[in-house]
Amino acid sequence: SALSAGAFSHFVFGLLFPAYAQHVMYWSGAWRGLMTHKNSLAQLSVLGALVIQMVLPFHYRHKRWLWAGLATCVMLVLLSTSKTGFVLLLLLSLLLPILRSLRVNRIEAKLAVVTMFLFILTLIAAFVGNYELILTSLGRDPTLTGRTDIWAVLLEKASKHIWFGYGFEVFWSGGMDGEAVDLWYVNRYIVDTAHNGFLDILLELGIVGLGIFLASVVMNFLRGLQWLSGTRSPEGLYPLVVMAYWIVYNLSESTVPTPYSINWILFVSVATSMLIYRLPGRRAIAHNQPRQRLHTTYEALPAHPDS
Repeated sequence: SALSAGAFSHFVFGLLFPAYAQHVMYWSGAWRGLMTHKNSLAQLSVLGALVIQMVLPFHYRHKRWLWAGLATCVMLVLLSTSKTGFVLLLLLSLLLPILRSLRVNRIEAKLAVVTMFLFILTLIAAFVGNYELILTSLGRDPTLTGRTDIWAVLLEKASKHIWFGYGFEVFWSGGMDGEAVDLWYVNRYIVDTAHNGFLDILLELGIVGLGIFLASVVMNFLRGLQWLSGTRSPEGLYPLVVMAYWIVYNLSESTVPTPYSINWILFVSVATSMLIYRLPGRRAIAHNQPRQRLHTTYEALPAHPDS
């Protein structure tokens, strides 16, 4: 697949040109491949690993290449030293078999749903009670590398234009002369995103824009559930997995509303595809029904008297 080819390209480039494929000053030694930042490499590698895991059970001819692509994607996540990418890859990889079990029968589906919610609640409870220990063990400080300090300042800024925000890409456009200059006093350097996609939407479009966007996320999640039950192909898993991947990444990174972000393009493409092509499993059944009825009618015709 294209994602496997991309992973191989990043890996080969890193081996041949390590001086260009690795960070030098900040995050020294962390791989970024052909990307400009290690987190960008981790995002693409996590996406590639998830897509390969989805199609593996359905492709028998190219399994060796798919396994090689999966191993390369996982290796790139580790080489990027992105803790967010590693945790997200682990959690979504555990989510895939749970989603597959929802297709089997009602009893297994109920057990899978209960197991999934208990697992999520356990993770949340463990994180809330031991977040400092967990973050320290992952090499992160309790402020998420200064993110929580930034979020506190940005929430105060958002309250000044709470309903409709500052305007699309207005808040971060001023630099040292804009509203974002106050963040310099927190981190001693200027940032260009909130490191949280939902907070960025709140800053730019206010509560109204954020509310509309969250409604869109919920609608697409519900459509993803319909796709999951409507077809057993990899396409049935894809919308929900992409939505989960996208939502979790935007809790600590900003990929919306950046028009040129691959994650934003993924969100728009998945939402549009589900809107245009609804329930592919039922449509396939509908296409087969007339052919089956025609065959039954032909066999049911009485024999000719002269035969």
